[in-house]
Amino acid sequence: MIFNEVVGGNPLALKLVVGQLCVLPLSQVLENLKQARGQTIDDLYTYIYWQAWHTLDETSQKVLLVMPLVHGERLTSLPW
Repeated sequence: MIFNEVVGGNPLALKLVVGQLCVLPLSQVLENLKQARGQTIDDLYTYIYWQAWHTLDETSQKVLLVMPLVHGERLTSLPW
C-alpha cells in the first residue's frame, strides 16, 4: 500500500497519515503522499504535520500555539 511505501513502515508517520483520513478524503491523502514520496524522514514529518496544521481552523491553531504557555492551571501570557 502507498501509505507504508511512503512512510517506510515508520509507525508514528503511518498513524499520522491514517489520522488525516478523519478530515480529508482518501483521494486527497493519497495525492499528498505521492507528493511526499522520496523525502527524508525529517522532511516527511514536516510535510505530514504541515498538512495536519492546515486542516485545523484558526481557533484550533491558536489553542496549539498557546499550549506551551500553560503551566499547571495558569496561562502565563498570550502571544497575540
